[in-house]
Amino acid sequence: MSTSVNSVVNHFPSAENGFATTTSSSTNSGAVTVELASLAGYANGEVVVFVIEPTSVSGKQTFTGVVDISGSQITSVVWTAGSNQVHNAGVVVVDFATATHISMISKGLAVSHDQDGTLKAGAVDNAAVLANNVVTSSKIASLAVNTTAISNPYKFSAYRAAAHTPGLLGVIQFDTELFDTNNNFDVTTNKGRYTAPVAGFYQFNANLLFTTASVNQDTGISFAKNGTIINRGVSAVNMYAGVTGAGVTASCMLQLAASDYITVIAQATLPLSISSAANNTFTGFLVSQT
Repeated sequence: MSTSVNSVVNHFPSAENGFATTTSSSTNSGAVTVELASLAGYANGEVVVFVIEPTSVSGKQTFTGVVDISGSQITSVVWTAGSNQVHNAGVVVVDFATATHISMISKGLAVSHDQDGTLKAGAVDNAAVLANNVVTSSKIASLAVNTTAISNPYKFSAYRAAAHTPGLLGVIQFDTELFDTNNNFDVTTNKGRYTAPVAGFYQFNANLLFTTASVNQDTGISFAKNGTIINRGVSAVNMYAGVTGAGVTASCMLQLAASDYITVIAQATLPLSISSAANNTFTGFLVSQT
């Protein structure tokens, strides 16, 4: 008795060891529904493979379909082995391993796997694989997985290129950009201000070098959100007469709402060094959106 699963669309059947029942009504030749006296042990919607009239040389057929508990029937029936014919009510139907089981599973796996069991090249892009799968192009798009989110367009690096005296608790007016990938850093109207384009967590770093410092001169650096200090960095005290220069640094991660702005505050009355852009920098980037 040859077996064909060419018309099968559900490839992974369930099985109940020792299951046997009878047909509750006559089954027409090639019927798409088979009514049964019992479906004990099966769950609604399960794919099954049954043999009808298993002891009859001429009447034996194998079929697969979907369990319908409420109707006590198998729907979406595909006949896979034996000759199509009428089966009377009350004939035996059993569940045991058949060539149909193996052929269905093999056919299903072969859609995405080679004979050695490895995934086929390009299988993830195969329309046959994705048609009824969770992973589809539209679903990826709806989850906002896109190149913009992956590349993170929100990052900047700026420095102070000209002499500058911020004054006590003064805003450092960084006036030159190395880069500002979304144009959120201001070097014209509100020099030194970074405005968050989206709500999220941001990492900021700043370095300053004061050109002169008298003995016991205290210098410091802080980040301010919307004009209010929110994080203080490392301060420095010049302990030695005749030594010029005091360096300070700050680094933190802040949660910002869209349109919040961050500035760097210096606590000093001395001009900043302009000997190198590396001495007076302000950098930042979006870590993740909220």
